[in-house]
Amino acid sequence: MEKVNELQLPFNRGLNEEETRACRTSTVKTFFRKFWLPTLMLVPAGVFYMMFFVYPTLHSFYLSFNDWNILTGAISFEGLSNYKEVLSDPVFHQSVRNMIVYIIFTTIPLIALSLIIAILIENCGPAKGILRTAIYIPVIISMSVSGMMWQFILSPTTGIVNQVLSMFGVEPISWLTDTRTALGVIIVVGIWRGLGTNVVLFIAGLKGISKEQLEAAKIDGANRLQIFRYVTFPSISYVTSFVTITTIISCFQIFTTIQVMTMGGPNNATNMPVFQLWQEAFQFFDMGRATSISTMMFIAILILSMIIMRRMEKAND
Repeated sequence: MEKVNELQLPFNRGLNEEETRACRTSTVKTFFRKFWLPTLMLVPAGVFYMMFFVYPTLHSFYLSFNDWNILTGAISFEGLSNYKEVLSDPVFHQSVRNMIVYIIFTTIPLIALSLIIAILIENCGPAKGILRTAIYIPVIISMSVSGMMWQFILSPTTGIVNQVLSMFGVEPISWLTDTRTALGVIIVVGIWRGLGTNVVLFIAGLKGISKEQLEAAKIDGANRLQIFRYVTFPSISYVTSFVTITTIISCFQIFTTIQVMTMGGPNNATNMPVFQLWQEAFQFFDMGRATSISTMMFIAILILSMIIMRRMEKAND
């Protein structure tokens, strides 16, 4: 028993009562400083996170199983009926197809272009600061302003694009009211807006590459393509993973561009789940269907992000 006490309180050995009390006080202060103080400092952020993320997410999931009339406040349990209605809705099927096309034809070109532009900017010498600023300008422009600007550029009568095409004998094209071109325009605007952020992220990744590795590859006789394939790209794999995930999530969240430019038309050619969610909630006042769409989108983004991260980790290994 004495040995156990000695192991538990080693500071008691050869110390008087006052010194033992001082040691205990010092131990408590150290424990508080290392563990409890950081925990207390995280409490405000934790409360904020619980109030504005966890609770709304759980409440939205709960509402997806109910019929909630936001005008009267009446809530009645409906089970899976909201999900059944949404999954059998042809408009939702069209919006999901549009979103898949938008994700594929926005994410792949956007990541490839961002990486190429980032490499070119880093090799531009003194001009790279100006180029970085220029490429980032679309990001800081309001999405509403961007949408109205593109509406003006693509106007069938006064748009710059149609005026240039008319010089070559091409008839004016209704870019935003033609089902064949409307979604393509939204994709182009998405790539244009996303370039700035992704280029900056890739530039940050390129700056983290060891110069010794690059010099060693050059000494070994590797050309630029081989250096990119075996040194540059593997070194920024984590940045590529992050850019891929954030780009896909931003594609899921596209709303303002559609609202300003096309309102989901023509004939639902540019409708997306987030825009349909807004319509269900604030045009048709069907919060049950709206929250069921948001829940399905949340699950889809979560699963897709986990798959991408797992595959990227395997590729890095």
